[in-house]
Amino acid sequence: MSENEFNLIVEMFMKQCRILGKEKIYIVSHDGTITSYRQFITGEKLSRVDFPKETGWFKLTINI
Repeated sequence: MSENEFNLIVEMFMKQCRILGKEKIYIVSHDGTITSYRQFITGEKLSRVDFPKETGWFKLTINI
């Protein structure tokens, strides 16, 4: 899947998250997808070096 396709899907997903109106949402995913979410949300350019380690996790705070 291209980065543009992924970004469109993430944008739709984020809109659905906003509709839920929850204070917290947990996303459980594969390390590569987690890194792509982080890149989309933060706007930083990330690579494989930025993948979470075994059983790693990230906390991101965003305004939705």
